[in-house]
Amino acid sequence: MYNNNRIYRVIAGIIIFIHLLLIIGSIITTYHLFGKNYFNIIFDITYYLFLFCISTWILIYATRKEKIQ
Repeated sequence: MYNNNRIYRVIAGIIIFIHLLLIIGSIITTYHLFGKNYFNIIFDITYYLFLFCISTWILIYATRKEKIQ
């Protein structure tokens, strides 16, 4: 069980890092390519924050399970 939870933690950490990069990248690209198109920026941020919340929830769940055992 410990190894599975550790794998989950590593995967969730990588996903969180990727999502942070995607949020920053989407903000930069929307500002540079489309000027100040606020709808695109808001949509991208909400979409990536949704995925970010799911991955953080997985990370917390995996660490909590590990602590219980």
